[in-house]
Amino acid sequence: IEHMEQIFDCVIPEFTVKGIKINNHFEHHWYVACDNPFDETDFADKLDEKLCELNDDYATERKENLLKNIKVHRVPVNAFFDCLKSKGKVGGQIKFPRVMTDSQFEDWKEFIKNYGK
Repeated sequence: IEHMEQIFDCVIPEFTVKGIKINNHFEHHWYVACDNPFDETDFADKLDEKLCELNDDYATERKENLLKNIKVHRVPVNAFFDCLKSKGKVGGQIKFPRVMTDSQFEDWKEFIKNYGK
């Protein structure tokens, strides 16, 4: 994420990712907190490149097509904090999960769908 901040000249205070099974492969859906706009496809491509470079296991999954795609969704920074607040989770020790469980992801998708409406 620090590498992505440098490339896109932005600050990313929060992020989370969920692996989603689609037929016989997976996609990683990244939710990135950033108030500065960026091209999500370009961000995904560069993030994928860097992850392949840093992690041999990740690179193998990508080459063998078990992890078929990654998608990046930019969300406002406050969305992460507001989501926690909506669940009564506030304070310095409360952290947003970096990798979401299925139930967390369902709650998150619903929250994001209605965020700002």
